[in-house]
Amino acid sequence: MADRPIHLWLSAAASACTPRPRLIVSEWADRFRYIAEGTSPESGRWHTDRAIYTKGIMDAINELGVDTLVMMIASQLGKTEIMLNILGYFVDQDPSPILLVYPTIDTVKAFSRERIDPTFRASPVLRGKLVDGHDGRGSSRKSEQTIRLKFFPGGYLAMSGSNSAAGLSSRPIRVVICDEVDRFEVSAGTEGDPISLAFQRTSNFEHNRKRVLVSSPGIDGASKIQEWYGRGDQRQFLVPCPHCGEAQVLKWEHVVYKNEAGERDFKQTHYICAVCKRRIEEREKWGMLAAGKWVAQVPGGKDGTGKIVSFGDLSALYSPWTKWSTLAEEWCAAHDARNRELLKAFVNLRLGQPFVEHDQTITDEAVNRHRSQYDCEVPADVMLLTAGVDVQDDRLEVEVVGWGAGRQSWGIKYLRLTGDPGAQEVWQQLEAVLTRAWPTKDGRNLVVVCACVDSQGHHTDEVYSFCHPREQRRVLAIRGGKDPLADPVSKPSRNNRWGCALYTLNVHNFKNDTWSRLMLEHTGPGYCHWPVDEGRGYDVEYFSGFLSERLIKKQVAGHWIQRWFKTKEHTRNEPWDCRIYATAALHILAPDPSILDRLFEQARAGGGSWEQQTAAPRNRRRGSPGITV
Repeated sequence: MADRPIHLWLSAAASACTPRPRLIVSEWADRFRYIAEGTSPESGRWHTDRAIYTKGIMDAINELGVDTLVMMIASQLGKTEIMLNILGYFVDQDPSPILLVYPTIDTVKAFSRERIDPTFRASPVLRGKLVDGHDGRGSSRKSEQTIRLKFFPGGYLAMSGSNSAAGLSSRPIRVVICDEVDRFEVSAGTEGDPISLAFQRTSNFEHNRKRVLVSSPGIDGASKIQEWYGRGDQRQFLVPCPHCGEAQVLKWEHVVYKNEAGERDFKQTHYICAVCKRRIEEREKWGMLAAGKWVAQVPGGKDGTGKIVSFGDLSALYSPWTKWSTLAEEWCAAHDARNRELLKAFVNLRLGQPFVEHDQTITDEAVNRHRSQYDCEVPADVMLLTAGVDVQDDRLEVEVVGWGAGRQSWGIKYLRLTGDPGAQEVWQQLEAVLTRAWPTKDGRNLVVVCACVDSQGHHTDEVYSFCHPREQRRVLAIRGGKDPLADPVSKPSRNNRWGCALYTLNVHNFKNDTWSRLMLEHTGPGYCHWPVDEGRGYDVEYFSGFLSERLIKKQVAGHWIQRWFKTKEHTRNEPWDCRIYATAALHILAPDPSILDRLFEQARAGGGSWEQQTAAPRNRRRGSPGITV
């Protein structure tokens, strides 16, 4: 080694002292990023050209003067991969304190385990760089806190849920990445908006901070990502028509999935240019994307500073992995089912657009439109019964609801069982309702196959005592949840002395669902029927309960939210609650409505009664009470 020429020593020394060139995010990703197998439809080396629209989004973080990047785009377009590229870039190229925020602690832990760790193992330049943190006293003992704190050379990665004020209000941070911000929990407490809390952490790095907000939108006017998108320069990805060359945003209203006869033919799905009106085939999408570019609609952003860049109007029509015909089929399925939640999911997740709610007032006219004369105690189209039970201090209120194909519903009976829920008599009356046979016009005898009993109030132990031994008959204890963005029904918990399964309902979700059914003007999927006969319990007092609440937009912690609030004119809302609980029972029984339709068809074709096909398992104490197909 001593004989090595001096110029080689000088060259090596100069190379060691020369800083490596600073890359922009897309260049770094193309050179160093690998997608772990099993985490994406396409594993292996990252190629920005595979989804060319990601380049402009990623590289915006490197633009001079930009401190906030906003992505309001549809799902399954590479949002997660963009975030991972940004995260890996700062760990490798520009080490800094980083905070990653997800809606809850559980979701951020799952993201760390399922996406971050595999990405860092798969990419050689990142492998081994993340090390679990310690408790600050040199201890190596892992805890919930240390698992969510990882160190790398030159910085650290802290992870928090939006529902953890402590996780959002400590340590200085230079880079903040917030995902699914429209699912962040906003309360009226003293902590305030979780996005503001996270952004306050960057105050020490005001000259070079980077803040990233990512989400598909929620309800129009109450969407956080929509608000932030409006603050920015509102960039849209314009692609040229292969015929006339006019640059345009791909919009759902220009998709055609019908043939010349006006019949649906998904194989013929195509796009119509908004300018020249000529037909564009999906195979031409690739050339359009390659020539596309992001164009700001409000240069400089709302405040004119250029600090906030925002990207939107990027729907699944741009996706390299989703066919236009698939989107057309999904849209038609949601439209035909007249299912508000399916339609909302399509608009939010597939189109990347906020969902516009219409007038949320339930009127007498709307209710009366749904009343008709039944020809039997249970109409022939009813295939199963569920029940909802509301517990008051001096009575139980119960509704038995019939369900048919397309989640069409019939009010069968509404009862007010008077008595002290602290005594046994009223519960015996409820047992008689839940076990009686309800005859149909075509000779069947139906029983309630699933019932939800409200456990919130002064008689929680009595509810557990009643439901626990009847779980195999799907008599279930429930309570209402406060998070309007939670799953419709949670997994059951048994943290009570009875060991009783307790389900938490997203009552906001079910109220929206019930309201949308009431707004339907014609019979068919989703439609609600009530009998004219008031002897069944559907009297003036019952329907006034449906007029007891209204969906109102309200500002909480600096953000607009939508909640159902009681009206002054109608104070009793037990009928509203009972219908929600009976609907939740149907959801617990079969979250996928298509399962019910298939079973209904089999039963009608002579494949055995519905009850025989869906009999609750007898030896499954802690399993799901839903249908096993």
